[in-house]
Amino acid sequence: MCMNAYFRRMSPGAIHKLLNSPEWLPRVIFTECDKTTLDIDKSWHIIHYLLCGSAQTTDELISETILGGRPLSMDNLGCGPARYFEPLKVAMLADELAPIETEQLMHHYSVGKLSRAGIYAKLSDTAEDRSYISCNFDSLKSFYMTAAHNREGVITVII
Repeated sequence: MCMNAYFRRMSPGAIHKLLNSPEWLPRVIFTECDKTTLDIDKSWHIIHYLLCGSAQTTDELISETILGGRPLSMDNLGCGPARYFEPLKVAMLADELAPIETEQLMHHYSVGKLSRAGIYAKLSDTAEDRSYISCNFDSLKSFYMTAAHNREGVITVII
C-alpha cells in the first residue's frame, strides 16, 4: 500500500463550496497538478516526525502541518478524510515553518529512530534519501509560505 500526501491551495470561497458539496472533492484532489498543488510523496510521515518528534499529532501547532486540519467530509480516502485549513491557520503554520532550516530539520534524521517510532516509508541513510526528504520539506515550506502570502486555504489528503 502506497500512501502519498497531497496538498492544494484554494481560496476560502472554493473551500466553503466543497464543504457544501463534498461530492466535488475527488475532482479537486485528482485534477492535474499545477502551481496550486504539492505532492510530497511518501515523505509525509518522516517530515511530520522530524517537525514534531512524534509519529502522531501532538499539542504543538507544527504538528498540524501535515496531519492536522478540519475534515472536509467523513469519507475515508486512505489515511482518513481530506482536511482543510482556513487562511488564518495557514498563516500560523507558515510562521511556524519559516524559521526551520532544512539542515536543522535533517539533523534529527535517524533511520533507527524513525523505525522505532513506526514511521511510514522505510528509507535509508543514503545521500539520495536525505535529499528526497530535504527537497520535499523545502517544497512543503515554500507551499505554505505562498499560501499564506496569497491568503489561501489549504486542503490536505493522504491516499
